[in-house]
Amino acid sequence: LDRRFNTWVREGIARLLSVDASRVALEIITIIADMESDQKTLEVPLGLLVDCLREGIITESIVVRSISSSFATNKSRPQACVNLCFALRRLRESGFSSGVTDSDELVGSIVQSLQ
Repeated sequence: LDRRFNTWVREGIARLLSVDASRVALEIITIIADMESDQKTLEVPLGLLVDCLREGIITESIVVRSISSSFATNKSRPQACVNLCFALRRLRESGFSSGVTDSDELVGSIVQSLQ
């Protein structure tokens, strides 16, 4: 039952993403920013993002825009920024290139969104 439920949730989200991938990606990033900083809990929405990226349901550029937007919105919330940094690290470890050529460019983009 647990596996079937997860499959239904993922299929439902995939259908939503096909309608408005940018909005759903931003919502997932917002959920990550608002969560407690528990690595095990954060892995759930991160796993969904990784699956969507691998399946081509959302693009890396959509995720980068969503994360940058969330950094800008949450710049006065250190815990949210920690979660977003963790999310970026885990996405990079999963093979996500962030749509930028190197880490310095990504850091520059984040710093710019925080100003």
